[in-house]
Amino acid sequence: FLCTKPLRAEVSTRKGPGGMKLTYMGGDMVTKTLNEAFGYNGWCLEVKNTSREEPIKDEKGRYHVAYIATVRVTHQRSGVFREDCG
Repeated sequence: FLCTKPLRAEVSTRKGPGGMKLTYMGGDMVTKTLNEAFGYNGWCLEVKNTSREEPIKDEKGRYHVAYIATVRVTHQRSGVFREDCG
């Protein structure tokens, strides 16, 4: 289900620091996908922790700031959860 082509089509990319390619999925698509997988009200999302990394000043004098969030998605009926950060 999570590796199907329609889902892959919803993944976006953007240029990150140092020319890195960053891949992400918009929050609306995450919500839609979780509702399809577990049903409406079948899951819960918690932001467990957030932290700001040290800002970096580039050669043009611009600051680049990154945040890290630890997030937990829980299947409501079973209580099974997955926690990760990024």
